Amino acid sequence: AKSSFKRFNFERFKKIGGKTGTLRGGTPNGQRDWFVMFAKDKGDIGNISIAVMNINLEKWRIKAAFLAKLITNFYFNRVQVDTVRLKLAAHDKEK
Repeated sequence: AKSSFKRFNFERFKKIGGKTGTLRGGTPNGQRDWFVMFAKDKGDIGNISIAVMNINLEKWRIKAAFLAKLITNFYFNRVQVDTVRLKLAAHDKEK
């Protein structure tokens, strides 16, 4: 998971944690890779908990931790944009 979170902005979070794991067998046949995490923002954006299970049929192409990082970045960046928009809209109404 460490390599999946290169260039990740850990400074913006009050708390963050995660756990990796793998499973073998099952249908479809392949390598199962899982990652669970939580992140609590220092600001007023909020918190997120994520669980990702990924099945790579032939080779390890994408790891679950990398997908969790993408989801976290999307969530906090998207929520931040929406929060700014709401604050601007409220400010415009006050005028």
